[in-house]
Amino acid sequence: MSSAIFLSIIVLVALAVGAQPRKSKPINLPQSEQAGGGVATGPDTAPVVITEYADFQCSACAQAEPIIQKILKEYEGKIRFVYRHFPLSDHRFATKAAMAAEAAREQGKFWDMYHQLYSNQRDWAASNDPSPFFEAYAKAINLNMDNYREYVRDEKGQRRIQKDLSAGEALSVTGTPTFFINQQGIKGLPRYAVFKTLIDTALILNEPTN
Repeated sequence: MSSAIFLSIIVLVALAVGAQPRKSKPINLPQSEQAGGGVATGPDTAPVVITEYADFQCSACAQAEPIIQKILKEYEGKIRFVYRHFPLSDHRFATKAAMAAEAAREQGKFWDMYHQLYSNQRDWAASNDPSPFFEAYAKAINLNMDNYREYVRDEKGQRRIQKDLSAGEALSVTGTPTFFINQQGIKGLPRYAVFKTLIDTALILNEPTN
């Protein structure tokens, strides 16, 4: 790597960290720690992996969702996005929402339910019982309802959620959303420009050398 490229990387990282909102704090981890678990979209061989620890009842996570979609479209083929459950204890319906998503996952429609839960978050989160809302979303994405209802009571989904929680806790994740862009971690909701700068930096770092 030339000295000019290396200097550019240092500048990009400094700008990204400096541009983060005050509540966002940089954290780091070995890339190997991101392997396994979660639900992923994007090529296995993508040079950049974005891992998000999130809670379906978290308003900041809902705000992050369209940013993630924009990033995935702009960097199509270059990013693998991994969603990992991290339902917070003070969000009383977060685990139920995660179970609804896992029930959809069993029928190959996790991302359809993911979009339903975030785009309608204000409705079900403000209710006394979100189950009818989740069932309506399940019907809207054409799930087999008998299988859906059976799965939301199944321990398999609970084990998946707990696995993600434990993985996040091992990485000192304490709140949502928490993102890892390869080895660079961010706590909180960064602006689109910050995401873009960190991704561009990661792409430069992963360029093949001659």
